[in-house]
Amino acid sequence: MKLHRFLLPKLYARLEALKAENHRLKHRFDQVVSLQYAPLASSPLNYKETPLHLPFDQVMIPHLLESGTWQGDVLEFARDGLSKRPGTSYHLFDVGANIGLMTRQFLAQFPAVKGATCVEPDPGNFAFLKKNTEVFGNVLYLNYALSNAAGKTTFYRESGNIGNYSLIPEAMAQAKSNEITIECLKTSDELLLRGVPAEARLIWKSDTQGYDEIIATELSLSFWDRVDVAFMELWPIGKPKYDVAKLEAILDLFPRKYLTSDFKKPVTTQEIFAYTKSNDEAYRDLYMAR
Repeated sequence: MKLHRFLLPKLYARLEALKAENHRLKHRFDQVVSLQYAPLASSPLNYKETPLHLPFDQVMIPHLLESGTWQGDVLEFARDGLSKRPGTSYHLFDVGANIGLMTRQFLAQFPAVKGATCVEPDPGNFAFLKKNTEVFGNVLYLNYALSNAAGKTTFYRESGNIGNYSLIPEAMAQAKSNEITIECLKTSDELLLRGVPAEARLIWKSDTQGYDEIIATELSLSFWDRVDVAFMELWPIGKPKYDVAKLEAILDLFPRKYLTSDFKKPVTTQEIFAYTKSNDEAYRDLYMAR
């Protein structure tokens, strides 16, 4: 890892110089140039020594190369949750799958996870997602956004940070961003469970910069009855209306809930709603398990 720390500043300085030399590459350089990265054997991203394909951005990729993992607290929580049901087969839903880091870690680290469904609307991220996960051979892909209605919509993307894309313009209020038009699918059990074994228990991870509650409440309670471990990103910013009573019922299915990676401080459903109605400008990750 010391080698990565030494080389990264020089690598990024050279890329900035290349962008300055070629105006055609300035705005979306990360979609033109990429890095193949071989995770260390000890990294949860390592799988049979297959490389990771990474775009260049200024936030996610430097952190990944520095740490050798992605959101290790999620893996820690999932490991504990899955241990409650030994011998159970799981299917992962990764909504807002980005370039596939979380899916890759789950499939590489947890033999109980037999397959995954990855949802990623951005075309550049989606291309990297497929490269980073197709080695497993058990991943289903949706190159769309999930919403409460089908159709084309505007997608807002922070320049220089491939992890901050959203259907909500307020999510980019403090960032330099660009826009593209993408296709949305209406969220439903039928759409997501296509190709998923009927006997599989489920793991849910969503990270959609403001749409997590909307997507969650478009799914039935019978869907959520199959979920043993769940992760959502909550962000108290303006968003379309959703079924608050249904979200409350979903949250109540999980006796263990945390709004921080300090898993000694559980929260109640009421405390979660208090946060979503607050003026807090920062997002928080919600961890839930049975």
